[in-house]
Amino acid sequence: MKRLLLLCLLALPAFAQTSSIVVSWVAPTTATDGTAIPAGTVFSYDVYQYIAGVWTKGGSSATLSYTVTGLTAGQTYSFYVVANAAGFNPSGASAQVSAVAKAPVVATKTLSPPTGVKAQ
Repeated sequence: MKRLLLLCLLALPAFAQTSSIVVSWVAPTTATDGTAIPAGTVFSYDVYQYIAGVWTKGGSSATLSYTVTGLTAGQTYSFYVVANAAGFNPSGASAQVSAVAKAPVVATKTLSPPTGVKAQ
């Protein structure tokens, strides 16, 4: 009986996993007031995500990309980005972009029964 229980545990499916989307962009060249933003003065980017009918700041990045995690595979998500530059007004919002979160790739391998297990 104990051997049967062990084999059943090995055959359980993997738990549902969340997905992620990488949002990337190019550095802006003008602030909202039309002032040119010199290269290298942007210190952060705010990434906004459309959740339940509201645009919400999802996070910030110091680089030209941001990984949004904890997403449900098969769902469509929308984003836009605003740049913050030292001594300048924030940039205008980027164009909105949408993407579908893909299911994570899960490698499976069939395990052979363990040896040396005896029912008692």
